[in-house]
Amino acid sequence: MLNPFRFLAIFLSFLGAVRGVIAFLFACFFALAVLLYFAELHQHFENSPRGFGEVLYLSAVTALTVGYGDFVPHTVIGRCLSLGLALLGIMLTGIVAAVAVKALEVQYREKSAAPRGR
Repeated sequence: MLNPFRFLAIFLSFLGAVRGVIAFLFACFFALAVLLYFAELHQHFENSPRGFGEVLYLSAVTALTVGYGDFVPHTVIGRCLSLGLALLGIMLTGIVAAVAVKALEVQYREKSAAPRGR
């Protein structure tokens, strides 16, 4: 059986190796959220985000590709920014998943290379 604490240590070390990319993606996330806030600032529909907190929520739900639909961008620019957020979220999810798979692979190789004593 694989050790979950060892997996976490390996996962965090590999995540640290790509921290620059992750930091860049988070900076892009917040930049797109700010642009989305200003694009949707004067929309007065029932399901328009009304504050920056709601825009951050909309951005996170969009980036995680959940898409609840409780807040929706109504401008063309807002919809394009939402598309960018979704693509950014897919990239971020892919990176985290790849790091997790690599950590599992390393831990599995460590386990299979260890001597088997009784």
